[in-house]
Amino acid sequence: MISSCSKLILTGEHSVVYNKPAIALPVKSIRSYVEIKEVKSKKNVINIKCDKINKNFKITNKKKKKYHPIEITILNFIEKYNLEIINELDVNIKSSIPISSGMGSGCKYIYIFNKSFSK
Repeated sequence: MISSCSKLILTGEHSVVYNKPAIALPVKSIRSYVEIKEVKSKKNVINIKCDKINKNFKITNKKKKKYHPIEITILNFIEKYNLEIINELDVNIKSSIPISSGMGSGCKYIYIFNKSFSK
């Protein structure tokens, strides 16, 4: 299981856009977790369970018309590293980071996905 803590920006949140400093602190008690397990089957699918938003996703090699941002994150990782979905994986995401709070919930999903899939 991979985890990452949230963050709290004290000052300068927008200044980083202009390459200026900001002051941020980790909030270690508020975290996101990702656990990835390989499933013994012949399916080529990634099953994603995201408790925080109460949604489940399935990613396969087949294209869809519309994707959720969580699906896009995983698909971008697969594309960037020229990977294929050749096994069935269960991805379980848990988070205590409040959504839309400015504490980095969206960024943490990307970070822990990349960290998890690179292992």
